[in-house]
Amino acid sequence: MRDRNLSTLVPKTKTLPVFISFFAQDTLFIFNFSKRANKVQEGNAVTPSGENIKFEMNNLSEEDTLADARKRISMALMLAHSADKSRTYFKETSLAMFGDVIGTRDFQVLSTIPKADSIESHQWRLLPNDMFRFSQFGQAERNKNQWIMLKLESPRESRLFKAQLEKEKPAAYDCLAIYKHADMSFDWLPCKIVHRRLRKELDQLKK
Repeated sequence: MRDRNLSTLVPKTKTLPVFISFFAQDTLFIFNFSKRANKVQEGNAVTPSGENIKFEMNNLSEEDTLADARKRISMALMLAHSADKSRTYFKETSLAMFGDVIGTRDFQVLSTIPKADSIESHQWRLLPNDMFRFSQFGQAERNKNQWIMLKLESPRESRLFKAQLEKEKPAAYDCLAIYKHADMSFDWLPCKIVHRRLRKELDQLKK
């Protein structure tokens, strides 16, 4: 019975190279799942580059789910974090923070959108759940059969980040105001006019 069951097993189909990334504490973590001549120990093959940290990972299979990728990322982070005694790579980053990032963020995939005149654009598409298999990705996500790109991101964090970017744009302000600090010093700070009152109305208020 055992031999008959083994003979019916179907080998898994290796998928295209898959890149999964996320931001944490001003650092971009990139996980490169690719077919390799010699398999790596995931979590040991780590390459820092400026504000990026790249993890070399073994390939995923078409039958794998997003949950499988999430678990392997978690295991690689735990191994790399415990090995980095001097905090060369991870600085002040804690395992608790990684647990929050890996456990709460959603997967998004980069999809190609065809347009007129053979011009293509790309956009991030939220995936329904972690039971989504890599075999379910279509040509729009496979980027001319070269790679699949995913990211872990919180919709709430994305909204806050975009709001912060808008806030920092000079166009978001239309005046300057004097701000008095606790130490009695003063600064000119940008501000935005949200309501206007005519001088005549102000004169009436003074009476």
